[in-house]
Amino acid sequence: MRGGILAALGLLSGSLLFRSRDKNSCSSGFDCSSCSRSKSCMLPAAMGARQMVWQLDPARCIQCGRCATNCVMSPSAVKCTHAFAMCGYCDLCGGYFKPGTKTLDTAAEHQLCPTNALKRKFIEDPFFEYTVNEELCIGCGKCVKGCGAFGNGSLQLQVRHDCCKNCNECSIARNCPSQAFTRVPANKPSLLKSFGNAKTAILTGVAALLSTAAMAIQRFPKPEFESAYTQPQTQIPLPRGEFLACLDVIVLFVLLSVVTWLVLKKRSRLWVFAMSVFSLVYFGFYREGCVCSIGAIQNVSLALFDNTFILPLSVVLFFALPLVFTLFFGRTFCAAVCPFGAMQDFFAFKPQALGPRLNTVLGIIPYLYLGLAVLFAATGTDFIICRYDPFVGIFRFNASFSMFLFSGILLLSGVFIARPYCRFLCPYGVLLNWTSRFSRKHLSITPSECIQCRLCENSCPYDAIDIPVTTKSPESRPAMVKKMMILTVLIPFLVLAFGYTGSRLHETLAGVDSRVKLAKEVLAISKSSDLKEKKTGANSNSAVAEESYEIKAYKSSGKTEAQVYEEASMVLKKFYVGGWLFGGFIGLVFGMMTAGRMMPVYRTDYVTNKGRCFSCARCVDYCPVKS
Repeated sequence: MRGGILAALGLLSGSLLFRSRDKNSCSSGFDCSSCSRSKSCMLPAAMGARQMVWQLDPARCIQCGRCATNCVMSPSAVKCTHAFAMCGYCDLCGGYFKPGTKTLDTAAEHQLCPTNALKRKFIEDPFFEYTVNEELCIGCGKCVKGCGAFGNGSLQLQVRHDCCKNCNECSIARNCPSQAFTRVPANKPSLLKSFGNAKTAILTGVAALLSTAAMAIQRFPKPEFESAYTQPQTQIPLPRGEFLACLDVIVLFVLLSVVTWLVLKKRSRLWVFAMSVFSLVYFGFYREGCVCSIGAIQNVSLALFDNTFILPLSVVLFFALPLVFTLFFGRTFCAAVCPFGAMQDFFAFKPQALGPRLNTVLGIIPYLYLGLAVLFAATGTDFIICRYDPFVGIFRFNASFSMFLFSGILLLSGVFIARPYCRFLCPYGVLLNWTSRFSRKHLSITPSECIQCRLCENSCPYDAIDIPVTTKSPESRPAMVKKMMILTVLIPFLVLAFGYTGSRLHETLAGVDSRVKLAKEVLAISKSSDLKEKKTGANSNSAVAEESYEIKAYKSSGKTEAQVYEEASMVLKKFYVGGWLFGGFIGLVFGMMTAGRMMPVYRTDYVTNKGRCFSCARCVDYCPVKS
């Protein structure tokens, strides 16, 4: 069984990294390592091993202002970038001055930028240079919108990779109404407009109707300087180096190895706790909780169902390495490597036992969370694990009030309920639970034969110690056969019943998707327009509601209503199939839990429950047998 699981993990990782590609689509053959164009090749096989970063496509951007408010960084990692080669060096700059300004000076009341991040400098009559102070820029896009309305569009929003954390999913991308955020290779981290890409901008049709600047049309001629002025170069900071991404993987592997040795050989709770402190400092506050193994579930799910999504090697390893270690040595990742668990360990002062029934009921929640996370990620709808991550906001010191309240409740409840997130919310814990059941070497309470001293009985704060069940009452053969027959019928029935229920809820679940939301808004506007046409003269002077940014992005994209409805229909079909799979998965979980309750296991010693045990080594200190 272990070999099969390991082979499945290897096959999964390999398929994500080395996708098949059409032989006719590449004139250089299959071997990307010997190809001189591999660093710039956009084929999946060449891109798979390269680092990918988030970037904003200025041809799609509608300057909605969400870059300033939705980024996990404060201020935002999106900054205004000035492409000097496009600039007309205008005296009356639409990106610098407020509309209707009559006095062209640097007074604050005349400036469009709310933080005075855009600087104006006289070069020679009639030319002025405009530069961006990125320390003051908040990414609101007001200057970009002004420059596009009256200018060449030289001011553009770009993700500055010296600030960006390159999260599993960009929170701005999740809320961008025009879907302007995309993944690009780290060796080409910027998507700046230029006069040479007008054809491309027109062909995409995105934001082409919003302003002529989006089509890279030069409305103001390039200045002819008479002085010795030298045009500045547009600064493009490179992203976090691939070496540092590799360093994260190396630290993960070394930490997993050290903690495994401390748990299985050293059997020292003190050293395990010390490693958890290091993990909290490095993966938590230094790396700010991203990329994490828990969030990687969504990246892997999206990559499996979307061939255009390129998964970096580091994300694949963060997902697979803890599972491989768990398959052989138990949940040593949970013991001291995961920063989420390490943070909760600091608050486990007076943990109380919850009992098997409450543990079973609350234990269903992670399966629901895992199923929904895979469903939303596979359909390209949302990364709900990242959206509702309770600890990343603490690691980055920028949590919203609601998330700070949520994480505070979790940590305070952790005083009495040890690791509430790990036990009753973590979706990655479900996968670790499954693989740990087949672990070859797992933490044992005693290094030799149990002497039945009962000192460890209440030592585990996670209810992961199974006590002996010695009063065996043999059941008759007919009773055992009857139970097996009931389970044989019950489990398929639960799978079908829950699957059907999930399929019936597909429209409700799909309502979260931005494409479905847009289709509903377009339909509502269409019905409202038809109704107004029928009412002749009635309410002719009524106020017109302001359009949402999603509708503005839709109108600027050039899409027809039929295309919007078609996209929404495809999403609904995906959710219909996904609803069947999600419901069937939950039905199978209920069936297996019922089977576990109906078929008890008899044992004579105190043993760790391989699935629930976090390998924290607390119980070994209670055992008097030391060798």
